[in-house]
Amino acid sequence: MVDSFAHAGASLLVQAAQHVDTLPMKLVAQERGWFETVTSIASALMSITLLVLTVALVPAAWNFRKSYKKINELLDRVYGDITR
Repeated sequence: MVDSFAHAGASLLVQAAQHVDTLPMKLVAQERGWFETVTSIASALMSITLLVLTVALVPAAWNFRKSYKKINELLDRVYGDITR
């Protein structure tokens, strides 16, 4: 019985060594169409636009916060003068 297992194992090893059906292949990328080109350019432009807007709006929001604080203090003083 052990002899039959050894014989079966040896025959499987021989079959595995002889059976090579996988060929090495090189993947070829498809050419990009006009739509993919337009969408990639539009995506890049949108990213740049959002970056520029963020850089411009952060200082503006900071200045607005300071102005809001000053106006709020002024209104508190005016309200105090009116109620006296």
